[in-house]
Amino acid sequence: MNAFIFNELCELKRNCDKYAIKSISIEVKYTGMVSRFYFSILLDDRSGDEIENDEVVIEISSNDGIHFHADLSDSSGYVYIDNENITDKKDISSFLEKAESQFTHVFQKLLK
Repeated sequence: MNAFIFNELCELKRNCDKYAIKSISIEVKYTGMVSRFYFSILLDDRSGDEIENDEVVIEISSNDGIHFHADLSDSSGYVYIDNENITDKKDISSFLEKAESQFTHVFQKLLK
């Protein structure tokens, strides 16, 4: 499942080139059955103004390698999507599709 999640995040990264993004990073930490995936988007406000909350993060984590928790949040701590009981690849894909569909809304909110 870890390889699947990483591949899905890489695909999501490839699809993000249409937004005003300064950088995207994918960080993976896993030991044994514990895993953490961070997909971080740093926004680029082309107006030149300082952005207070300029980061959007997807975090996917598991303590047992079977049950995963996923959320989409920003650097202010606001959580846009939270799913605590993901157990299969279909649920991971569905969560990431939903998160990607929220990007425009989240970015507009942060860049105001």
